This record gives sequence, C-alpha cells and structure tokens, in this order.
Amino acid sequence: MNFPAYTDDAYWTDVIEQYIQNNNKHPGWYNIEYYMWEYFKDCLKRNNRFFFEHPLLPVLESEFKRNSCKLPLGTEIYRVRIDCDHKLWNEWNNYCSIEYTPKKLKELEERNIDSDTLAELWKKHEDFINSQETKEIKQRIESGFQGFDANGSSAPPKGTSSAGRCNSEGVSYLYASLEEHTAIAEIRPFIRDSISVAVLQPARDLHLVNFDFEPTAVVNGRDFLFNDIQRDFSKISKTQDGDYLITQFIASLIEHLGYDGLCFRSSLVKDGTNYVIFNPNDCPAISSKLVYLSEVNYIYGQCK
Repeated sequence: MNFPAYTDDAYWTDVIEQYIQNNNKHPGWYNIEYYMWEYFKDCLKRNNRFFFEHPLLPVLESEFKRNSCKLPLGTEIYRVRIDCDHKLWNEWNNYCSIEYTPKKLKELEERNIDSDTLAELWKKHEDFINSQETKEIKQRIESGFQGFDANGSSAPPKGTSSAGRCNSEGVSYLYASLEEHTAIAEIRPFIRDSISVAVLQPARDLHLVNFDFEPTAVVNGRDFLFNDIQRDFSKISKTQDGDYLITQFIASLIEHLGYDGLCFRSSLVKDGTNYVIFNPNDCPAISSKLVYLSEVNYIYGQCK
C-alpha cells in the first residue's frame, strides 16, 4: 500500500491491514485515505467517543486550516422553524384584524345595525387591541418579526437541544443556510405548513471550516481524505442512531481548535449550503417573515 507523505507508514501499514482483515474489506478497491478515514470512524464508534491520541488528529487539524473560510460580517443567512399549531399564523390574522375590524364595523353602522349591538362590538374590539397579548404581538410584528421573535429565531436554549448532525444532546448550535429555499427544505415541512423564515447576520467575521465544495473537484492525495469527511457531513441520516457520532466529534474538534463554526453542502438541495455556528450569539436574527409551503417538486432520473 502506498501511503500519503503526511502519514507514518510504520503505524498505518499494520493498522490498515488489520482493519481490512477484521472487517472483511477488499484491499485496493478504494484509495488509502478512504481506509484511513473508515478506521478512524471505527475507533470512535468502538473505542473512545472523546478526544484521544490518534495519528489522524494532526492531519485533520492541518486539513481544517487548509480548508478554512470566512462568513463575512453582514452576510444574510436563514434559519427556518415550523409554526407549530399555526400559532404565529393566528397571531398574524389577529394583527391584521386591528385595521380590518373597524372597517367592517363602520359598514355595519352604515347599514343601521342595532346601536347596542354595535356598541358591544366596538367595546370588544377596543378590549382586544388594548390587551397585553395584542400589544406584544403588534410590537413584535412592527419591529420586523412577523414570524418568531429574535430569541425564537435563534438556536434552542442550552440544555433543550436534541442531538443533531453536529451537536450532542443538550448542546445548542445554530443551524442555518445560505439560501432561503435550502433552509426550508432542511426542515422537511409538509404542504400548507406555516413556516417562520428568519434572516440572521454575523455580528463579526466568522472563521469556519469549509466542507462545502464540489466532490468532482477532488484530484488526488490528501484531498481524498477531506472529500470522505465532506460526504459524511452531507449524507442523510436515516436512523440517527450513531450516524451522527462522527460528525459530532469532528464539529467538537473544530470548536476545540478555536473555529466559530463550519459549512457543508446540503443533502436535500443541489448546490445548497448549510452553516453550523457554535455560539448562536455570534449570528443574531434581524427579522423574520411568515410563509406557507404551497408545493414540492421532485426531479428524478431513471437508473441506467
């Protein structure tokens, strides 16, 4: 086996041969970086799920540095949440009724409706617009948040997050996308779901590790290794039972090395870009709007 120049042949020759033998792999079917990455993942799954001494770690640190990028100050990215129980939709309708209801009441007045009934309706409307709940809804919407407010548009509070592609349970990372439609696709909504689409902007230039590149751009050498890592970040997990262990570890290592986050290609939208920001305060929400999913189009090709 011909190992890359950045590896310790004396170490890797033995461990890879043993790994291939123990797992009934076929030597020579893939490039050597593939076996190195598979062995590293096997160590994580079977031996140690925390930071440990491993000859691939210095290589990964070097690769992160070589494949870093910036998310510049002021760049708009998007985070999407489904409006559970159409709560926001109902609040939006209530907000619209603040101007709509007086027009309807004046129409009733012109039709000579009973004055006591009309007075009662006006009283109910005044009580409605003067209620604390209505005032809070009005303040939120008129400050630019038709959907969730600034806090609701950010990452979940610490300790409440379920495990995800990059975070373990309870760890709160901010997941967002460069494109609106990518952010919507990533939450897999159903037809006619109402959705809050928030616009977020980095408060400063953020230093990220970049897994967002076209796999066909990989040529040879250590690029094969980074391509294998990229594939694990972009693939869809169907069970979430151990599938995210590897990417969670890599994300924790990236954070441990001082980066602000990472980006990777969407598994659901062609050319879509996703972001993971370790500190949600680094990328606050500046506005949100409320939309609904009207249709979904699937484009497919026949296997040949």
